[in-house]
Amino acid sequence: MLDRGRTTPLYEQLAAIIAARIKAGEIRPGQRIPSEYDLGREFGVGRTTVRRATRKLTTERLIYVIDGEGMFAGADPVSAPRAAETLPPYRQIAADLAARIRAGEWLPGRRLPSEGTLEHEYDAATDTIRRALAVLRQEGWAHTVARRGTYVQPADAWPSS
Repeated sequence: MLDRGRTTPLYEQLAAIIAARIKAGEIRPGQRIPSEYDLGREFGVGRTTVRRATRKLTTERLIYVIDGEGMFAGADPVSAPRAAETLPPYRQIAADLAARIRAGEWLPGRRLPSEGTLEHEYDAATDTIRRALAVLRQEGWAHTVARRGTYVQPADAWPSS
């Protein structure tokens, strides 16, 4: 755990703990490390502290980041390829949201849950949720009204497949 009484900054302590987990094999090369949100909750720190710690680990080449997919143990995707996944997380989330719309969980004209609610539900970063919602808009499942939210499109605008 972090020692708030030490002079060492919290982000450096956090980086050292994650590095130790990687070196001990608790997090294997190519394996996703916990999200910023989960690390913040586990250690009782804010996102800025987590981001500074992960930036330090990236600089030290202990982790690498793939935008929209997450952070992974290893120097880079070539030296430590991540486990194969069929779709990137934002695509998986978009597919799940579309299935939920099709199943009637949200009716046409109704507002989808907020980005924050979806972040917690899917344990995903804001950018990942935004990319998933962009896919829904591109495919015709939803539309966004500025400062109001994202709404389900009328059923006749939904993709046929």
